[in-house]
Amino acid sequence: MTVWIITGFLIMMAIMCWIKWSIDLYGKPLPGPKSWSFIGTWIFWPMRSFHLRCKIWAEEYGPIFEVKVFTKKIVILNSVSVVRELLTNDDFAGRVNVREQTFVGKYLFKGNGVLARVRADDIHSTLRSILHDELQLNGERAQGFEERVADEIKSLTNKMKEVNGKDLELDSIIRNSVLTTLWILLTGRIMSNGDPDVEQLWKLNENILYLSSVARDAWLMTFPILRHLSTKTGRKYREAQSIMQLIQKRCLQKDQVRGLAHALLNARDRNLWMTDEQAGQLLIDIFHGGACTTVGTVLGLFICLVHHPDCQNKVIEEIRKNIGKQRKPSLKDKHKMPFTVATILETLRYTSIWPLGIPRKTDSHFKVRGFQIPKGSWIFINSWFIQHNPNVFANPWNFEPERFLDKRGNLVSADHPKMINLTLFGDGKRRCPGESLVQDIVFLYVTSILQKFRILKPLETDIPSCDPNFYTTNGGFLSPPKFACRIEKLS
Repeated sequence: MTVWIITGFLIMMAIMCWIKWSIDLYGKPLPGPKSWSFIGTWIFWPMRSFHLRCKIWAEEYGPIFEVKVFTKKIVILNSVSVVRELLTNDDFAGRVNVREQTFVGKYLFKGNGVLARVRADDIHSTLRSILHDELQLNGERAQGFEERVADEIKSLTNKMKEVNGKDLELDSIIRNSVLTTLWILLTGRIMSNGDPDVEQLWKLNENILYLSSVARDAWLMTFPILRHLSTKTGRKYREAQSIMQLIQKRCLQKDQVRGLAHALLNARDRNLWMTDEQAGQLLIDIFHGGACTTVGTVLGLFICLVHHPDCQNKVIEEIRKNIGKQRKPSLKDKHKMPFTVATILETLRYTSIWPLGIPRKTDSHFKVRGFQIPKGSWIFINSWFIQHNPNVFANPWNFEPERFLDKRGNLVSADHPKMINLTLFGDGKRRCPGESLVQDIVFLYVTSILQKFRILKPLETDIPSCDPNFYTTNGGFLSPPKFACRIEKLS
């Protein structure tokens, strides 16, 4: 009897020592909601509201926690300090700068060198350098871009003149105009016969988003044969393939394109590792990210301004003071218009249209703040929680551009806590290279429209709430609701 007691005691001590050794080496298990073994946690939340669940869990579990979707471990970062510790600290950054292999990346983009989905190696650095050079709108490039899109913006404002004093569904004409602008940036020319039309371009965006939701991606990566079935998922996959092939065909004709497509084709000629397919898929990836973010931000901004006419009046006043009634707005005007820029920043914060961003993946086990981060974990930045944290942003569910201005009415500095907590575009080596481009395009659209019109509540219908809690979710992207508004020409 005594022998059994001693043996049991020794086994228990060995287990406790092993647990302590594991914790010392790898860290404590991350906190998080309980899950069913294989199914994971996802069964407890609707597919379209993962970001809302993550906000609740962040309040319960703190700055970092883990959830499971099937066998995938998902680590959610809920504070800027943790984000920077993981993504910019040299001790950890190299371990989380791998993009997770998703269904869209593997089967639609075929695992090729698409910027958002490749390892942060020398090829990735080269691609980022190319994009940084081509997406920065300054000097002659800014002037050339402004001239190329001026006709498109003029076409948009002419359509708005035709309905002066009447209601107009702003979302559809804004969407089509922005897509056309991005196509010009991509190819250096307006759409012509043989090009995909704006409806096809937007359908591609929607299909990629549909296939990219966390739970759906887990299903498709576990059972990839689903893409071949005659289901909604299968149809969207095949439709996206068809549109992508058309875009690649039109963008890879070097003698017919300019802009970013031409720059990438030149890079392909200089770098033998870049194939036609890689160049084409990189262009599509840039277009997809730019279209969703720019369209969502412009529409989110205008629906907020309709609900906050005092803010709209301040933007109009700043336009009148610095640009006037006739001169075309220019990116050179940005530094003179802090309230307008603050309104764009507040829209990015308030709407948080990419609430969890694009996942990264860890390529090794390591320990952060005493917790273990397992190899192969997905890492998400919880921008939805960070950008609505009342400890940083007072009254976070109020639309208040003034929060980004100092007492003199100037923009707060880049190292101000409010600026640091704008995490929509990520951080570290994987920070979105199109961040400034999106803000520049939004600036040109907002100033060009509000130079000539006031956007008011519609006469014949109700306007939906601008609260992003009620936005439509599609594949991790939040879309402002469709809305009509009344167009009033300014005198």
